[in-house]
Amino acid sequence: MMEKDGYYITDLSAYLTVWHAVYFCIMIPTIVGNGLIIISIIKYRKLRSNMHVLVLNLAVSDLIVGAVLIPVDLFGDFFKVKSDKNYCLATVALFITSLGSSCYNLLLISIERYIAIVYPLRARLMLTKSKMALMIAIGWVLTILDGLLPIFGLNTFSNSTANASACLSTEVWNKGYRVSNDWQLLVALIANVTLYSIVVFVAVRKASGKSRIGDAIQGRSRTTKEMYQLITMVIVLGTFILCWLPYNVMIIFVTLWDCEYYQFIKRCPLIPGVLNSGLNWIIYGYRNADIRTAFKHVIMCKKTIRNSYHASVS
Repeated sequence: MMEKDGYYITDLSAYLTVWHAVYFCIMIPTIVGNGLIIISIIKYRKLRSNMHVLVLNLAVSDLIVGAVLIPVDLFGDFFKVKSDKNYCLATVALFITSLGSSCYNLLLISIERYIAIVYPLRARLMLTKSKMALMIAIGWVLTILDGLLPIFGLNTFSNSTANASACLSTEVWNKGYRVSNDWQLLVALIANVTLYSIVVFVAVRKASGKSRIGDAIQGRSRTTKEMYQLITMVIVLGTFILCWLPYNVMIIFVTLWDCEYYQFIKRCPLIPGVLNSGLNWIIYGYRNADIRTAFKHVIMCKKTIRNSYHASVS
């Protein structure tokens, strides 16, 4: 234990041990799983819908977490090179870019599902390929620029406090930048919950209406598909909330009562936030029959996907 500002704070070594355990558990599955999604969607033309493209974009974000962020952070901890200013700032910049883009891309999926379910007849006009590409590009540009700001001067890194354990946002970012990034994440969480809640409400209402009206086989089949989509969305939303809500609650606490103790507590629930990047590919890969079939074909090195599944289930 160490004492600071009147509070007893758990030694950072225990905190880093948990981080490293999570890293080793999710690194390889995250790389392999998201790599499979990227290869599958690029390789097979059948997987070119707006939803699949957005899942591909999310997989790129999560692949950066597994293939770049985690190895860089582990290397810095094990070889004690985080005392170097450039290495430290690059590491925390990777946190902002990779996790920020992952949250933003989940928001894009929420927007796409919202438009597809709430405005089914106008969905293709409202979200064209060009509009979607523009939204994706804007998201990447903003998150990359946001991550680079500390490297280009917006930092409080001090050589007098430079050590492996001091390479934390509270040590190297100024308060304004830190609060801004925290609240961007909070707004993204609120937006995701709001959009998914609306979509779930509309989907349930449509499904219940069709079950009362339609006795045709096609109507029942469509209702079953929509309910499957609904369950998938509930799983996605529930996982996102479970992983990010604790951190967002601490954002509010730290904003109102900023002290070293709460700053340390706030860092702990960031761990399930990183874990979320290792779960997204499982949800979207396992619950989507086309992607699941593509996984098998990629692993077995097959060139085409037979049309054994009649409709893509998002």
